Amino acid sequence: MPNGVEQGIFQFVKVALSSVVALFGTSQIAANGIAQSIWSLAALVCVTMGPVFITVIGQCMGSRDTEQAEYYFRKLLKITILMSVVWNAAVFALTPFVMKFYDVAEETKTLTVMLVLIHNIFNCAAFPFADPLGKGMRAAGDVKFTMTVSLITTIGARLIFSLLFAIVMDMGVIGIAWAMCMDWCVRAVVFYIRFQKGKWKQFRLI
Repeated sequence: MPNGVEQGIFQFVKVALSSVVALFGTSQIAANGIAQSIWSLAALVCVTMGPVFITVIGQCMGSRDTEQAEYYFRKLLKITILMSVVWNAAVFALTPFVMKFYDVAEETKTLTVMLVLIHNIFNCAAFPFADPLGKGMRAAGDVKFTMTVSLITTIGARLIFSLLFAIVMDMGVIGIAWAMCMDWCVRAVVFYIRFQKGKWKQFRLI
């Protein structure tokens, strides 16, 4: 049930943001669409490492070995960050080359590169803590806290600040990108503090 509620909220925010993007000009809509396809590629490391965190941490906590769980938390986090930096740098380096295959205006190409740069920087700096680390904490049994934080940041940071940056401050799709990164940053800080305090060690898996 919690996963269903969470997915429902995420889908609502996704649709709401798509509606906001539709308010902007053709160039921004096109840039956002192209950038999203590149973002999907850039996010592969963290998306792939999420299930690894779930499996490894789940097994450690299932055997009541919190010390080993913490060891693997830190080890996997380092691996995720390192791989993310290398992969996102490579994806960004190839972005100008990829843009040559798109028959769009130079303005659109420039905006796309900017969107990819913003995304990739925070995909390395914040997303490993916001997503794989969070999935590992859920696997440890800290489900309610991580789910609540994710929902609050998705609505409070991503949705509200997207409207503020994109429409009120007239930043367009760049504003939506910054709001997404803000969501990741807030979630990353909260999850890492929670991890450092060791609250996740208090849960027991059946």
